[in-house]
Amino acid sequence: MANLYLLRHGESEANITGTISSTVPGPGLSNNGRNQIIKVSSKDIVKIDISKVYCSPFRRTMETMLIVDEYVNSKTEVIIDSRIQEIDYGIYEGLNKNEKGIYIEKTLERVIKGDNTIRFGISGENETEIMTRVINFLLDVIKVEGNVLVVTHQGIISVILQIFDELHGCKTKIAVDNGYLCNLGFNRSDKKLLIKLLSRYKLTTYSPYTLRNKDNVSIAKFFPSVDFDPGIPISTPFTFPFYNDRVVLAYDKMGWWNPVGGHIENGESWRDALIRESLEEAGVTIDQIKIVGYVQIQRLIGENNKYPPLSLIPITTSQVIEYREDWMPRETKKRQLFSLKQAHKALGIRSDNNQMLEIFKYINKFSR
Repeated sequence: MANLYLLRHGESEANITGTISSTVPGPGLSNNGRNQIIKVSSKDIVKIDISKVYCSPFRRTMETMLIVDEYVNSKTEVIIDSRIQEIDYGIYEGLNKNEKGIYIEKTLERVIKGDNTIRFGISGENETEIMTRVINFLLDVIKVEGNVLVVTHQGIISVILQIFDELHGCKTKIAVDNGYLCNLGFNRSDKKLLIKLLSRYKLTTYSPYTLRNKDNVSIAKFFPSVDFDPGIPISTPFTFPFYNDRVVLAYDKMGWWNPVGGHIENGESWRDALIRESLEEAGVTIDQIKIVGYVQIQRLIGENNKYPPLSLIPITTSQVIEYREDWMPRETKKRQLFSLKQAHKALGIRSDNNQMLEIFKYINKFSR
């Protein structure tokens, strides 16, 4: 079985500027990055009898590989493999890490809780896609006899270390800096364990709901997220206001129990709209508004001057800081505090293909 050496590329121009680079080809190595790889190659890699090299298709990893190549056997086979390329960070590509790093961390928090559907950078990869490609890569690589060098990225090395820890019941906490090199030994029993681990990762989708209004037909579908695409307009925002261990729902004219929300007025942000609508529709004052995801509304047919062909409905949670007993119903018929079990039942009788119920279940599992 393979003896795996993981090498992170040297410092790149993106590392210097703090830019998120997750799309091929990306920038190349800096002078410091080249020196980092020369150092690790001449000191450590030169001592290893490498039988095969796998390399990510990014410019910074291939430049790293070319430097390493000067210190290994000239007959060593090199394979460019997209399964070990950088994690796709979606619309955050090219943006500053200091600006978007907090959103990546918030996404990672949900991943740690077990959410394999939420995508990095809204349109990037999710945990299922990342783990599937990396595990399939490992299943191929561990068949190789001898020492295998894998030239890849911080994110992928961290994923491989996570997988290795899970297989062998250990906890590896290492800062994967530029030019980092480590050795992992896989054994024959790991193949079955990897296949078993792979079976956990299945793509999960949420039930779409068909909206019909006269000659207009649209599809509404929920996507977990901690952020929104700034290029898509936001329409009606919604929030689930939690009051201790209960949640406030409002009863509308259609006979549905809903989260609280409404239309955004001129000059109003969607957060301000939620605060105003929560007071008007449910008699509650809220704060600590937290993004859960969004419902994407895509019009399939018809014309509508009020809404664009593609728009987003923010789905959030919030905390009730005042529950007004003297509230009088206006746009909604009534409001009520529900336990989580009662809310499940109330949301389950909506004729929306269980969409809001699935969202509420998601909230209580991953976003509270």
